[in-house]
Amino acid sequence: MNVHISSVRNIDVLRKLIDVKKVNGKNFFFPTFGLSIKIGTDSKLIERFESLKFFFPVITEEMESDLRIIILGDLNSFYILAQELRSKEEFILAEEINNLLKNYKESYKHSYQIGKKIFSGDECYLMGVLNLTSDSFFDGGKYNRPETALRRIHEMIAVGVDIIDIGAESTRPGSEPVSAQDELSRILPVLKEIQKDEVTVSIDTYKSQVAEVCLNNGAHMINDISGLKFNPELGEIVARFNAGIILMHIKGTPKTMQVNPHYVNVIEEINFELKSSLELAKNKGISKIFIDPGIGFGKRLKDNYEILNRLDEFRFLGYPVAIGLSRKSFIGKVLNQTPPESLIGTTAANASAQLSGANIIRVHDVKEMNEVKKIINFIKSPDSLNG
Repeated sequence: MNVHISSVRNIDVLRKLIDVKKVNGKNFFFPTFGLSIKIGTDSKLIERFESLKFFFPVITEEMESDLRIIILGDLNSFYILAQELRSKEEFILAEEINNLLKNYKESYKHSYQIGKKIFSGDECYLMGVLNLTSDSFFDGGKYNRPETALRRIHEMIAVGVDIIDIGAESTRPGSEPVSAQDELSRILPVLKEIQKDEVTVSIDTYKSQVAEVCLNNGAHMINDISGLKFNPELGEIVARFNAGIILMHIKGTPKTMQVNPHYVNVIEEINFELKSSLELAKNKGISKIFIDPGIGFGKRLKDNYEILNRLDEFRFLGYPVAIGLSRKSFIGKVLNQTPPESLIGTTAANASAQLSGANIIRVHDVKEMNEVKKIINFIKSPDSLNG
């Protein structure tokens, strides 16, 4: 009987309640942290887990072929669990647990030099959005001339932005792709005028031709909404320039992604696809990697909130987490607001993301979000204050 970890769960008793009607539950506990184990219905196998004294297995769902079980405990308990399983010659499961815990710790230890700035895996950075398109969902047309774009860049630098993310193709739901030449005709007049020693410059593209030209003109990183799935050759370009990359998850394409998206387990499925993107990136020799679960990119309304609720779990992939929430429709839909009206909702979502360990937060409102970031930093580290 094979035993393997199906996912890592972070279940907060104050926030996360399971609807008993939706599962064939036999017993429910709500730990602050847990590992979800998928095992067969072999009763001897279940007894083997129950013999371990420092945790209690809880059957959350019984299906025809397997049981889903949560192991209660904190990170230290899981280290002990791995040792105990190893002593019982459960080497494969012990190794999986150890690898997950190692990945989680490593995600905070990464340190990348991208441009002139060092990005640490345990800090939060603001990525300011600069859309050079006329049809973006929030600020389309505001910065599609070089002079207005450069003015906006200087404004964002003045209020504390860490990265400028330049996009020349709208990826809003239902949008059509544009040619690489159209992207470059919009980006290059702006990119050539940016003082690259003042700020790290990211290019929001999935096209290798666009990435190569932009990196050759001083850009420092690529924000790829497809996680190297649309254009795997992009990985070779990023590796050659030793650039940073954000690997995002998307279900479908921008044109199709919101046409009845469906998940059985949204976190597990995103993790699976991001693992695939990570393998593509690492096989190409890319080392400066961030992962992004892709809120709003082929997600149902509840999926977006589930991602935000369990954002820290993506750290178990071993890399810092980036996220883009700003002014998106999942905020406006629950507040009955348009994107221009959703600043307060965006602020709440970004604060939650930072508290959950987001490393890069992609924002339109840099000044306001920089203030949020400072307050969250003090909440997380009150001893850094005097008085």
